[in-house]
Amino acid sequence: MEYGLIGEKLGHSFSVKIHQCFGNDSYCLREIPREELDSFMKAADFEGLNVTIPYKQAVMDYCHMDEVCSRIGSVNTIVKEDDGLYAYNTDYLGFLYMTGRAGISFKGKKAVILGNGGTAKTAVYALQKEEAGEIILLSRRPEETRLGFPGCRVISYQDKDEFKDVEIIVNTTPVGMYPNNGASPVSLNDFPKAESVVDVVYNPMRTALLLQAEEKGLKYTDGLPMLVAQAWYAEALFFHKNMEPDDNDISDMEKTIEILRKSVSNICLVGMPGCGKSTVGSELAKRLGFAFIDTDEEFLRIHEMKAGDYITTYGEEAFRIKEAEVVAEVCKKTGVVIATGGGSILRKENRQAMHQNGIIVFLQRDMELLERSGRPLSASDEALKRLYEVRKPIYESMADLRIKVSEGNPYRAVEEIQRFF
Repeated sequence: MEYGLIGEKLGHSFSVKIHQCFGNDSYCLREIPREELDSFMKAADFEGLNVTIPYKQAVMDYCHMDEVCSRIGSVNTIVKEDDGLYAYNTDYLGFLYMTGRAGISFKGKKAVILGNGGTAKTAVYALQKEEAGEIILLSRRPEETRLGFPGCRVISYQDKDEFKDVEIIVNTTPVGMYPNNGASPVSLNDFPKAESVVDVVYNPMRTALLLQAEEKGLKYTDGLPMLVAQAWYAEALFFHKNMEPDDNDISDMEKTIEILRKSVSNICLVGMPGCGKSTVGSELAKRLGFAFIDTDEEFLRIHEMKAGDYITTYGEEAFRIKEAEVVAEVCKKTGVVIATGGGSILRKENRQAMHQNGIIVFLQRDMELLERSGRPLSASDEALKRLYEVRKPIYESMADLRIKVSEGNPYRAVEEIQRFF
């Protein structure tokens, strides 16, 4: 291999796509069993490498390290030179790019870092570089945490008085990462002075922690910009380019972030029962090359009963509980078109599940044109009107796009949605 990423399990890595966006078509993935790492590194049959878990520390024994690697204690980039292998850490540069683009400044601020692994150390280094006023590392086992950064205190989650005035929260733990969507390492209610939240997780795009931040109106960022930026800096090292990105370089990074976001975003269709979500969704999925999921069909598959029949038999509340389980699982996926049940937006947890990876499209259709067959909650004109009055403000408040579904030509709505992708 010339260039690539090594690790033990690489699974769904975005690295190849990112480096291809930067023009490196020879970049590839290489899974290496632990027992083969020594022979691989000694052979050094490569020009440049990125390194991920569990080898970020292990490869240090084979390389000349710069000051950053020595301080952080991990390597993510290796360049082969005539006189040996040289190790670097571009993660901290990616971290600073990520926070800078989100308008988050650490200077003079009190910050708390959640976690005690390699990414936590990267964050501590970056925050010290940015002259944070005070840095606290929050750990469930503070007595076992050894950071090696003077001036950074390690405390327990139980010591709430120590961090109640924190202004910036940085999550470096995997809590809330796919497939454990919905979990959060902390409640932001414990941080009443918080101004900004950083989460290095990038799947889902909005973790439960970031959804809290969004709800409270705080500045926030997910970890995808860090992933893209650290790759750009690695490319600069591979090819001995200027490590200070110019406007064109920043444009390339932003375009790459946008490409990745679109490739993993779901399109969630919401709207009244019978507005055409299934028809529009299935056609849209075909045109975009996405998978299509109808939550009512998924409910039928799991419970062997149509939604309307389940409501008639067990009541609406019992249905909503089961429906929420379906929505939670479906919305964990990425790169799919999802047609949701008309009332699924009534529960906050469903709205959050849709929003974590989703672009939400409200399909609007005149009430007299709505299909009512098999829909017990909208069987009469009066019932339908009541439903619409309750649900319309929710649809509108959560929608990223509002699209009119016209009579006789639902595919016009498909074309309108396509313009945004």
